[in-house]
Amino acid sequence: MLRSLCAIRRGILRLTALVLAFQLGHAVPAHAQAASASIAGTIADAQGGVLPGVTITVHNAESGTVRTSVTESDGKYRVAGLNPGRYNLTAELPGFQTIAVKDIVLVVGQEYSRDFQLALSTVQESVTVTGEAPIVQATKTEVAAVVTQDQIEMLPAPDRGALSLSILLPGVAVDTTRPKRNATNVGAGVTTSATTYLVDGLSNSVNKSGEQRHDIPESAIREFSVHTTQLPAQYGQRVGGVVNIITKSGTNDFRGDVFEFFRNQQMTRNDIFTQQQIDAGRADPRYKRNQYGFAVGGPIIRNKLHYFGTFERTREHSFFTVNVPAQFYPSLAGSFEGGSFTNIGFFRGDYQMNAKQNLFYRYINQPEVMQLAIESDFGAALRDPSPQHYGRYYVAGWETRNLRMVSNIRAAFRERPGARVLSIVGSSHKPWFDSLLGQMQGVDVVDVEEVLRKR
Repeated sequence: MLRSLCAIRRGILRLTALVLAFQLGHAVPAHAQAASASIAGTIADAQGGVLPGVTITVHNAESGTVRTSVTESDGKYRVAGLNPGRYNLTAELPGFQTIAVKDIVLVVGQEYSRDFQLALSTVQESVTVTGEAPIVQATKTEVAAVVTQDQIEMLPAPDRGALSLSILLPGVAVDTTRPKRNATNVGAGVTTSATTYLVDGLSNSVNKSGEQRHDIPESAIREFSVHTTQLPAQYGQRVGGVVNIITKSGTNDFRGDVFEFFRNQQMTRNDIFTQQQIDAGRADPRYKRNQYGFAVGGPIIRNKLHYFGTFERTREHSFFTVNVPAQFYPSLAGSFEGGSFTNIGFFRGDYQMNAKQNLFYRYINQPEVMQLAIESDFGAALRDPSPQHYGRYYVAGWETRNLRMVSNIRAAFRERPGARVLSIVGSSHKPWFDSLLGQMQGVDVVDVEEVLRKR
């Protein structure tokens, strides 16, 4: 059991995030709605009568992908599941003039409403207008805002943590208790654990602590929305707000960038207590931080298949000071060399399957975060040198306290009363396992050797 557990944890290190999702044109799931936008409206003739059968074409001006729809009997249309971006919209019906709307900029969660009136036309005629988003969306009640790509690229963010820009909104604060993690507190007096974190509409929260599971590199973030109060029905999980990150996709243009951010002790101001230690010669002021990486994206098949990837490495070299009574622990007092490094890899591929369906694949790898969590928790427990093997009891107990294995066994014989289930567990796991099974009605725990002897 312990070997299997270690193998599972090593697998998590190799693949820390893998997402494969379909976005369907007609029936869009709630999570897809949280990560996309939509265009809807009504089309009528010059006299106000509704027009069924009008072909609506929505063209992504950045990636070249196309989505189509047809107005229903009441003249209404709706094109959902659109990735945030810039679009062109066309309405066509034989015998009527064609109307084109250019440069419609959609952000995550937006429902863009556009009604048309088509006039009769005896010649090939078209009308082109410019799309403008409404200042206020009257159909929504939640208090939310979107931090756009322009804001992420132009506004300064400490350590390239894009989520720190969420403090532009009222009722939002940055979590300072975990300086190495990019987290946000949404709501007055709440903690990071009360905030729901989503990436492309899918959960990015750790079940145990509630904080973000993976940091998303700034180069991979297109935009993100922050919901503070009156959350829509598609959101849930926690009592605080919602932070929903939308990742970048490739376009029809090859684009990339390379970056390096550097900081040392001359660019950093120490707090008063640290400065007093430095002045007294009890602290080492040396500090250096490098953050560098690259991002690249483009088409594999124009208007059909695109990719985007980025890699970011952060290396911090510093010294920390330990203040203890020198007469008791002289070897522990002084300044010691420290530091850390983090690698984050991100890749996303988008494929337009047809006019109503698209597919995307996302991969995120941040092994140092999971490595630290494992080494300080299960790894340390498994290395426990005590003869009683308390560390093994801890690992085994944690895996069984959630009743996962026991629930699987109950489900196995629920449909067949009187059936026998053979379970193979480790010796340190067995006391927990037997205790939990013994609490169930109608379950007898027996030794497999006795059963085999009777045979």
